[in-house]
Amino acid sequence: MFLMVNLLILLPSLRFFIKFSIYHLFFIYLVLANISMYYLLKNIKKYYNIFNYPFWIIFIGGLSILNFYIYPIIDARRNIGKGSTGDDAMILASKSLMSTGKLYDLMIDAKTPISPGPAWVIFNAPFSIFDLYFLLSPFYLLIILLVIRKFFGNLKTNLFTYYLFCSVIAFELFFNGHDMLPFSLAFTSLSILINKVLTEKTNISISIILGLLLGICSTSRIVFFFIPLIFFILLKPYNYKNAIVLFVVSFLICLFFNIYYFLINDFYQPIHLLFKGKHLLSDYGFLLGITGFCLFNYFLFKKLITTNVNWYFIIAITFSIVTIPFSIGDLIHQNFNFTEWEGANYLVITIPHFIIYFIDKLNIKKRPSRLGRSF
Repeated sequence: MFLMVNLLILLPSLRFFIKFSIYHLFFIYLVLANISMYYLLKNIKKYYNIFNYPFWIIFIGGLSILNFYIYPIIDARRNIGKGSTGDDAMILASKSLMSTGKLYDLMIDAKTPISPGPAWVIFNAPFSIFDLYFLLSPFYLLIILLVIRKFFGNLKTNLFTYYLFCSVIAFELFFNGHDMLPFSLAFTSLSILINKVLTEKTNISISIILGLLLGICSTSRIVFFFIPLIFFILLKPYNYKNAIVLFVVSFLICLFFNIYYFLINDFYQPIHLLFKGKHLLSDYGFLLGITGFCLFNYFLFKKLITTNVNWYFIIAITFSIVTIPFSIGDLIHQNFNFTEWEGANYLVITIPHFIIYFIDKLNIKKRPSRLGRSF
């Protein structure tokens, strides 16, 4: 379990230390992070009431205020050819939506198309339109903390937050405006809700609402078109009716938005990710990756899925089959230049699910707390 934590949560943070030429501090960070996580788990029962309701207000409010000041500073680094283009993609697509309605009339630059897909951009457009983009990450952090607190309790909410921000790359994406962290938090929140709500009893109206939101998330990148199918496979053993409704609604949302904006744009920019993936992995690697992904899902559908399988682990593994090869391929393509390793961002997609899997396995009873004392 600690090996998993180090490989998927701590190792991607290496990019940050190399980027700012403080790579010698990475080993200190690695040691301190492991010691603190080990200590926390060994003394876990002491922390039922730590980080209660007032702390969460201060914590999220403080991060929002920090982001108000830090995000513009980081964003300004693009003027000297540095910084992330993830926020530019969301903001330019929102501006294009307001001016022409086509979403993809503008490009970041001649070599950098916009990657985020249509429904995801439209859903989050208010953050860009009203100059509140610095609140994008805090908003989705608040959502997932509310969801985890509801279904896992206060202590595991604390553990999730601690593990998430032990990863420096999560902090980096939080403050540089990249949409990959908000997507990951939103997607994990939906995963928890679908698992906890739709597996219990048939509820068509909730299935439709969650299907709409899942469809929006599945358009965030064109390569995530498989998300509705994965959740159908997972939910089917629990509740077939909910699984059908969730799949149909989410798949139609994903299909409609992608096809509509593909037809009205001269160049549907999100599609460049398919060619980028082929370029990073080569023809044989790309074909091998697709084959492996299909075989895993066939095995999942035919043999593995029962009501006893760990939901979050399966989703994390499914996405890892897609993200890890592309992440490594990007690092190889950059000749192991960690400062240009954009593929590290892909690993953030699976981090929240692996953390949920980790804390879900801990045998801790949820201690009820008095109103006003816990988040």
